[in-house]
Amino acid sequence: MKFYPLTVKDIRKETSDCVSVAFEVPLDIAQEFQYVQGQYLTMKSDILGDDIRRSYSICSSPYEGELRVAIKLVDDGKFSTFANRVLKKNDVLDVMPPLGHFFTPLHPEQNKSYVFFAAGSGITPIISNIKTILQKEPKSSCTLLYGNQKISTIIFKEEIEAIKNKNLGRFQVFNILSKEYTESDLLNGRLDAKKLHRFLELVPSILASDKYFDCEPTEKIEEIQKILIEKNIPEDKIHFELFNAPKNQIKNKSLRRRLKVMPRLKLTASHLKFRSKKVRTFWMRLNIWVRICLTLVKEVSVVPAGQN
Repeated sequence: MKFYPLTVKDIRKETSDCVSVAFEVPLDIAQEFQYVQGQYLTMKSDILGDDIRRSYSICSSPYEGELRVAIKLVDDGKFSTFANRVLKKNDVLDVMPPLGHFFTPLHPEQNKSYVFFAAGSGITPIISNIKTILQKEPKSSCTLLYGNQKISTIIFKEEIEAIKNKNLGRFQVFNILSKEYTESDLLNGRLDAKKLHRFLELVPSILASDKYFDCEPTEKIEEIQKILIEKNIPEDKIHFELFNAPKNQIKNKSLRRRLKVMPRLKLTASHLKFRSKKVRTFWMRLNIWVRICLTLVKEVSVVPAGQN
């Protein structure tokens, strides 16, 4: 597969440490960028001399008429820092067509129940699936168990609420917070084995569902998969997504066998229109370097007199 230059159409701040980026796809390559819910994009960039490649899940639905990914800031993450603090509207990034299999075939006549588990930025491919299912299968329903630290760190919080209000009776959400108290003990803490067992007791419809999707850290996926299988949920009903997770770090042999690790990819910004490719590349990189340096300068702390 080849990379295509796509213009950044919009950048939206989702939380203090996460942005979503929408791309403008030219008509002549629109066919290449048709996607299925739950897929991801691969991108490449030269950042301060380093060739950086990353993959990010699509958070939009094919029915929304846009192509958008979410990028959460990661400690010491070169590309995520670039995307959150430097990338601007109208920049041009080299992007590979969508890939991935984190979805199930949908049909308008189906009447199914879907359960989703997500933690932090794992909501990205999950929300793409939820929006598409509710649109394409009007008789189906979705349940989301979403773990975060605080209300302020819930990615797509307002959008999730809007989806719930639009699909009353078809979409229920449980926001579980680990660092902020809520009135319900069920919604305090982390979605660990004990918590999941409690949910299964209080929300019996979870075990009666047709499909399960999980996008969390490896150990959480293994934990949830183990419990579901113990409850006689067939393995082929459980779908999971992991990002750049080394197979030798995954303890569960069944999970490791089924896992297909997403490749590392790379992203380039080149929006200045010069006839010479070399000149365009030089000015593109210089522009990015200057913006990164300015960002770093702004973050330098000034030590008060007497404290240095």
